[in-house]
Amino acid sequence: CGPGTLVSIEGQPYESYGVCEPHNCGGNSLEVLFTPGGGKAWAVLTKDQKVLRFYGAPDAAKKKALTDAAG
Repeated sequence: CGPGTLVSIEGQPYESYGVCEPHNCGGNSLEVLFTPGGGKAWAVLTKDQKVLRFYGAPDAAKKKALTDAAG
């Protein structure tokens, strides 16, 4: 977990942020993508590096970016 990063998905810019359970970042995290300015957001919740749930109905490209960021 750390500061946000700028990512490009299908040529569009997004801001990517991650938060995790203290002392267990490798196992439990929430990764979030925002449009510039924060008008829309999508997220993935993982536990033990397995996807539990997506939020915001991300398309396939956003799902891939979220799961890649979750590690």
